[in-house]
Amino acid sequence: MKHDIYPFVADEIKRLLKTKSISYKHLGDYLSVSEKTITRSLNGHQELSLERLSSICALLNMQLSDLLNLAEKNMSKIHYFNDNQDLAMSENPEIYRLLRAVFSEQSIEILAQEHGKTMAEMYLSLRDLEKLELITIGTNNTCRLCVPKYIAFRPNSRYAKKIKSSTMNALLEACCKEITSDTTTLKFVSVDLTEDEYMTFREDIRNYLLRLVRDQYKKIEGTRSRYTIGIMANPGNYYPDGYDV
Repeated sequence: MKHDIYPFVADEIKRLLKTKSISYKHLGDYLSVSEKTITRSLNGHQELSLERLSSICALLNMQLSDLLNLAEKNMSKIHYFNDNQDLAMSENPEIYRLLRAVFSEQSIEILAQEHGKTMAEMYLSLRDLEKLELITIGTNNTCRLCVPKYIAFRPNSRYAKKIKSSTMNALLEACCKEITSDTTTLKFVSVDLTEDEYMTFREDIRNYLLRLVRDQYKKIEGTRSRYTIGIMANPGNYYPDGYDV
């Protein structure tokens, strides 16, 4: 199974469990695992094996192929932020950071604790999301998403341009300052490729970077540090002949 599709498989399982009124505890008992394991698996922290997915499908009275087809259909539907949302987040990136927090936690009380804010301050911050029709604020100290978790920015969006530009400048400055550091990577290569070879390179890099950020790949215990990885490539010769850097 392709790793990119797993979050959509997990979301479809959660939807079907809710439709059939099957609890995580019941599913855990059925699979002989803990409820915590089910929660982690369906929230993308560890991937379920094909054998367990098949067992879940048996409980749901459906074929594994049908589950994967539903997930692929949902995966193919790309949802984008609208122009107003993109503009607001490009002017105030904190709006997007808060939305990402809401993706994983809809309790306003917990969000306030995690961000070191009072309930009143958190309500005011969440109102900015509500005005943009990204969430709705309920009466029981919760908020509900109005957009899917896998929503994306359109190509060449204002927000993406701003973040990419500021990130690239900061990363380039840091790499040039620490070019002799063992932890810094700054390499260039000039190579002749066909258009197909170049497109394959781009797709391979994209898929590899996606795999890096998936939670299910973080299985090895140990201290983790944040790294920023940037890939730049463009048709044309920008590389002085005779240099190797």
